[in-house]
Amino acid sequence: MSTLTTEELSKGRLVAPKRVPEGFLWVDAKGAWSEDNFLRSFIGPLVWCSFSFLFFAALLFSLLAAPNWGLFVMLLFISMFAAAGVGMIVKGLRWLTIISKFHPGEVLLASYPLRMGETFRLRFRRSLRRGYTQGSGEINAKWLCYEWVQYRQGTDIETKTHILWEQDLPLMTISTGTQVVTYETKLTVLPEGPPSLDAQHNQVRWEIHISVDVPGIPKDTAHFRFEVVPEAV
Repeated sequence: MSTLTTEELSKGRLVAPKRVPEGFLWVDAKGAWSEDNFLRSFIGPLVWCSFSFLFFAALLFSLLAAPNWGLFVMLLFISMFAAAGVGMIVKGLRWLTIISKFHPGEVLLASYPLRMGETFRLRFRRSLRRGYTQGSGEINAKWLCYEWVQYRQGTDIETKTHILWEQDLPLMTISTGTQVVTYETKLTVLPEGPPSLDAQHNQVRWEIHISVDVPGIPKDTAHFRFEVVPEAV
């Protein structure tokens, strides 16, 4: 059974696109500045790390003053929390670097919602905030359908994913000196594929994941989810 990592999952419920002259527009919320993104990606981990290191320092001094196995085990336990906090801060700094270099990724479709069996053209664009790419890079993309399920097991909330279908799309090279990264492709919704489901604890998601990798900027993947409805009869 294929599954997706937390990094590969889009978050939350299905979002309606914005109607624009070119068609229907989606903007990658993860790639945009917002107080919620800042708190979740940087401030939260910073607070976590601060408290973890305070507890770590207090336990270390206690252990040095009166060594015993109980304090040693507690110190190892707290050190894991501190290490996790450092990892989250590094991830937050990576996010800050990306949004300082790039505007959020955008996707355009001419018509929406999508229908089972339909072939459509998708356009993706993401522009640098300043300057141009300093070397050649690449864009790779994946078109997929997967089931997302959330349930309670005892006191814990479990989340499971199961990929129903996926397709790797053609890789595209980004030339040196590019200011606006663009990617166009044709996609087909499988006629036998399931339509979208957007219940609170059970969802069938149709998504495209588009990764932009250019020199000097951490690789970043934008996720866009679309509604797929049954074919018209």
